[in-house]
Amino acid sequence: MQLGINSGQNPKINLEKMNYFPFLSIPNKDCTVNDVNYRYQSDATESVYSNEAYSPYTIPLPDLKRDKINCIFLGKKIDKFHFALYY
Repeated sequence: MQLGINSGQNPKINLEKMNYFPFLSIPNKDCTVNDVNYRYQSDATESVYSNEAYSPYTIPLPDLKRDKINCIFLGKKIDKFHFALYY
């Protein structure tokens, strides 16, 4: 999914689309797609289950028949692949 409002190399963020990705963060409402960051765990000595990554989220999805869906983000900053599972 494209997170930008329009096309181009660095478009402004579409804030409605960001609702589908609670594991992403943006510094402010006027930022661009290059400003998007993952919410990884903040301290490598802590359990991987203690912070943003590996924590389940419940998000509203108005396009579905059910009004909410669960998701979880799997990955650390050092990983080559990151996964988001929606269930």
